[in-house]
Amino acid sequence: MIEITKARDVIGQPALKFLYERLRADPIPSTVQGSLPVLFFGDPSASVIATIGINPSRQEYNSANGQELDGTQRRFETLHSLGASCRSSLDDNQANAAIKRMRQYFDPNQPVYSWFSGLCRVVEGMGASFRDRSAAHLDLVQEATDPVWSQLLKADHARQRTCYGGISRS
Repeated sequence: MIEITKARDVIGQPALKFLYERLRADPIPSTVQGSLPVLFFGDPSASVIATIGINPSRQEYNSANGQELDGTQRRFETLHSLGASCRSSLDDNQANAAIKRMRQYFDPNQPVYSWFSGLCRVVEGMGASFRDRSAAHLDLVQEATDPVWSQLLKADHARQRTCYGGISRS
């Protein structure tokens, strides 16, 4: 298993700069409050295959009753857990902590969202595994939304599609 160190030790500086910028980008109106964009699930630097989804579930950040996941139930860092007032105020150490958590998503003893259980079987059928880091998951839209994607207005979908990595095309 790859030992997790600082993001800059594994990810090249140009890519790391882009990841920092994406973490610091303004959220869209339907983004789960206090959440950060999920750049990836697992370790893309070690994976040989990747699965693709639409966007992260709000349940990656909040319990069924809407409370922020905390302690051993926390899946990703949030503005609150990092002690940041807003995304643009994230410093490099806070951004590294968020990236580290994303890379560790499938590590043993981590609280993986149940949506992945079926996908794990598919990936294992291809000879890879999220747990051993030979597979990672990416979402086309990196923002967890509330309401869920299928309930967003068409205008919200259009706004999401005009963004690539948090940078507007227009």
